[in-house]
Amino acid sequence: MCRDENSTSNNFFPVLISGEDANTTWQVERITTNHYVSMQGNQVVVSLLYSSPYNYIAFRVRASNSCGYSDWLEYYVQVTESCGSGDLNNYMVYPNPTSDVLNIKSKKDKDKIDKYLFYEIYSFGAKLMEKGILGDNQVIDVSNYKKGRYILKIKVNDKTETHHIIIE
Repeated sequence: MCRDENSTSNNFFPVLISGEDANTTWQVERITTNHYVSMQGNQVVVSLLYSSPYNYIAFRVRASNSCGYSDWLEYYVQVTESCGSGDLNNYMVYPNPTSDVLNIKSKKDKDKIDKYLFYEIYSFGAKLMEKGILGDNQVIDVSNYKKGRYILKIKVNDKTETHHIIIE
């Protein structure tokens, strides 16, 4: 999802769960608090309240009918500050998921090392967990992190990109 710097917009996400019938009702809940979320039929409507460090949104949806409730389906959506086309990320982050380390490599020049590559890792509750400079090794040790989902922000020069990472 993209957003212009000084505006908010509504974005629709279709939600289709197997077994939907005429008696199906939907529930949606925010996981992050940087947006409003509601249901219109079987579509989730998201209105952004974007401000740093919120560069993603997360919500969950479930259906209910005469058979009971479905499992919650969680959606994690990256919000970019530019609505331009093409691949917005210049760096590969791998392995993902991981339980040990994250490697960061330039997509454009596989041998290039940006000595001033800054990074920040956020929990999905938008809490800053760690920040630093990668330097020559281009590796982040995540072995002490709890299992879960995190957001990695990579900053070089005046550009920032975001990666969703999973720690197992």
